[in-house]
Amino acid sequence: VPRWNDYRAARDQIFQIYSAAYRQSYDHLRGSVSSAADSIRAGKAFETAPADKRESVLQATFGPGGSCHLPETAITTLPTLLSCAAKTSLSALAQAEKALPIHRAEVEAALRALKSPPPPPKAGEKTFTWHSSTALAGRRFASEDDVDATLQEVGDDLKKRIRDGFVIDTI
Repeated sequence: VPRWNDYRAARDQIFQIYSAAYRQSYDHLRGSVSSAADSIRAGKAFETAPADKRESVLQATFGPGGSCHLPETAITTLPTLLSCAAKTSLSALAQAEKALPIHRAEVEAALRALKSPPPPPKAGEKTFTWHSSTALAGRRFASEDDVDATLQEVGDDLKKRIRDGFVIDTI
């Protein structure tokens, strides 16, 4: 193949560019994950949770095997890059960055639940578990009226559930 050297040079150039982009995105996300875990540790929910259980709650999400765990990885060869990108693509890295606030809210809710779990339901009692992070996720507040309208909507929904016979537990 007379142009083999041209193909090889192009492959090497693509590897260098893509691996640099991947490494930058991966390292940025690792930093964001680490910052999120550190901010949870510095927060009120972590501080007030039982000391013997709080780290395990955090590690369930941010530790090995958790949904936000990103191990150190070395990208030195094309097969290594392809393997990493197959496990976690560039678009998946970007999506994971956007999901961090939700993961943080879930961990903080789990930490608060350690402190004061809702009482068990009484016999025949219907319960509804309300997730504030889910009910308020994706909303933008630009004015006090926006906040009032959203709180009114949430309040009306909770009141309807109570009228329907539910007892509401919060997470």
